[in-house]
Amino acid sequence: MATINVGSRKYCGGQVYYGGSNQGCCNNQRLYNKNTKLCCRGSVRRKVGSKSGCCGSQAYDKSVHFCCNDRLVRKTTGQGCCNNSLFSKSSKMCCAGRLFAKSSSKQCCGSTTYNPRSQLCCGGSVRSNFGLNTRCCGTATYDANFKMCCGGNVVDSGLSNRCCGRKSYNPSFKMCCNEHVVDGGLNKQCCGRRSYDANFYTCCPGWEVKRSSIMGNVC
Repeated sequence: MATINVGSRKYCGGQVYYGGSNQGCCNNQRLYNKNTKLCCRGSVRRKVGSKSGCCGSQAYDKSVHFCCNDRLVRKTTGQGCCNNSLFSKSSKMCCAGRLFAKSSSKQCCGSTTYNPRSQLCCGGSVRSNFGLNTRCCGTATYDANFKMCCGGNVVDSGLSNRCCGRKSYNPSFKMCCNEHVVDGGLNKQCCGRRSYDANFYTCCPGWEVKRSSIMGNVC
């Protein structure tokens, strides 16, 4: 019998219980106390240890074992689980579900490996490292001496450039309004995605209004 909500009252296998209590319904058939038990694949199991979890239909202590493809393995064995397969941590490394030979010069980058001495890991993609100023921008690389990263996009840096969304701009002449580069200058302020001269205009949500056209509150 499926679980049916009637206000705070619920039904489990023909029995009534209340959702706000510590009771749960396992497989829509059997009530159990969630403080002391677990529902593991439709079977009610008593919690084991302070960090109890399910491994298939079994309950286990996560501080002592780990679960790999419904199989319990002691953490002291030096093994790991990679894509539901056991492996030896002393000789293998797991990168996003793929096994590789372990090496002191290799690290994971997404589902492959790379050498951090000569390569960079950019957004899960391996890229060449051309020097100390090579940086990641999304999955691409750039030379920080000449370029900058704005919103995952490589753009010219300039001497004083800043980012505005995916573009760069020089704040001496331009300004950034809601990720749009617009004309800047003295007394210029943003109004939505536009700039305006605060000496002559005021901003009313999304529009420009001449200050001299209306006395007092113009918005």
